[in-house]
Amino acid sequence: MDPELQQNYDKLKFQLEQLSSELESIKKTRAELEAQVTQIQTQKSNSETLATQLQQEHALALERLRATLNLEKEEGLNVLRREAETDRQRRDDSYRQDLEKRETESKKQLEESYRRHGEEEGTGLCSDRS
Repeated sequence: MDPELQQNYDKLKFQLEQLSSELESIKKTRAELEAQVTQIQTQKSNSETLATQLQQEHALALERLRATLNLEKEEGLNVLRREAETDRQRRDDSYRQDLEKRETESKKQLEESYRRHGEEEGTGLCSDRS
């Protein structure tokens, strides 16, 4: 073979080997990049799933908090109602006791008045009334 042709053949063969090596390197890099893309897509999907779960948990936590606050509010209102009822009963009892006391005092005054009137008249009507 002609030395010039041989030299061109050797150059082309060397270039082909270099290109083949570069192609293998590119294929390897591409496979690595595709693996990274797959990993990133998986992470993205996992993140979206996690975000959805967190939103659902947050919504549930808010709902539980609202329910708890409503329950505590209702319990607080019930306590206030019971306290108001207790206060009303105390006032009613106090008023009733005051009325009974006044009634008793009025009866005593009336009996005393009858007794005095009876003593003045000399009839003694009060002795029968007690």
